[in-house]
Amino acid sequence: NVIFIFIDTVRADHLSVYGYQRNTSPNLAKLAERASVFENAFTPSPSTYQAVPKFMQSSFWDAHVETWTEVLARNGYNTILFPARRAATLYRRIKDPQMINSARTNNLKESVDSVIDTFKKAPDGQPLCAYLYAFEPHMPYRERRDFYFGSSLADLYDGEIAYADHHLGRLFDWLEQSGKINDTMIIIMSDHGESLGERAVYKHNSQLYNEQMRVPMIIHLPGQPARRISDYVSTIDLGSTILNAVGIACPKEYTGVSLLPLLRGEMFTRPPVYGEHWQRNDSPFFDPQYNVDPEIKKYMVITQDGYKLIYSANYNTFELFNLKDDPTEQRNLYDRMPEKAAAMKQLLGRFIDVVSVSRPPDADEQRFFRGSQDDEESK
Repeated sequence: NVIFIFIDTVRADHLSVYGYQRNTSPNLAKLAERASVFENAFTPSPSTYQAVPKFMQSSFWDAHVETWTEVLARNGYNTILFPARRAATLYRRIKDPQMINSARTNNLKESVDSVIDTFKKAPDGQPLCAYLYAFEPHMPYRERRDFYFGSSLADLYDGEIAYADHHLGRLFDWLEQSGKINDTMIIIMSDHGESLGERAVYKHNSQLYNEQMRVPMIIHLPGQPARRISDYVSTIDLGSTILNAVGIACPKEYTGVSLLPLLRGEMFTRPPVYGEHWQRNDSPFFDPQYNVDPEIKKYMVITQDGYKLIYSANYNTFELFNLKDDPTEQRNLYDRMPEKAAAMKQLLGRFIDVVSVSRPPDADEQRFFRGSQDDEESK
């Protein structure tokens, strides 16, 4: 079985399992004791509408190929989406109506109850893929009385994460008690992070710094010991990894790589990690003065030695950071390391060329700027 848990808008450094000082994620930390924690996982985009087509098709662009959920369904999996809200964004990526749960739920609590009930009723012999989507950490933040850290935006954000962790903990506990955890692959991830005042920004979908690009990625694979993996990886690798882990061939068009060797503790070097942002989307939750970043065409590359280059096509500017020494990206080394910068510029230029040629003219990332009407109605 496969349980894919997509939690919207979670930056890795606000989870206690990633070293955050607040205990926001005790249940994820408990799961991590028997799972692989990817310490440096990155989204291909800080925007949901740009990221989803990419990690569903294991590609750095909307490639118009089968999603990994469609591949699972074609190979005998009963694949069910538990969408909560904003379902239309995911429906566009899961096109087979047999794969969608008709009973839409209103919140994560009900979704978790529905997943547990579905597993209880699942017939023997047919593998199940449950795709669980949690909207709760996304703005607007609600005050969670049982998970209250304070009244600031960051406090409320942490409370939403703790609320989500609590209900996911109920699912993990049931899997443990039922024994299902022994034959179920569990994936925890997010589409992007969130700026909480860094660089005077209070949103996502705007920048390629770590607060918006570094995301949690935790994979429980039965039979494999717990690991902390420091390699730089992308969420586009998840589709290839899931299919590889359950023994199904990936579509040849996938550019994401299987991380199964890392889950097994084998030697493996992932190619550079890329990302981009090229649609402006001002936050509807703040006045215009908080939307301080007008740039809309940015690209990044991260190499396995921990260096990250960000290029702004609007202003033809570059920033180079050493993430191992400077994880908050405060010291631009571009002028101090010209040889390193030149090598990474070549990598990034190659990526921009490939994406520019390969992205279809009707790519999902272009057609849905703020999502569809169904998205708005589902909020």
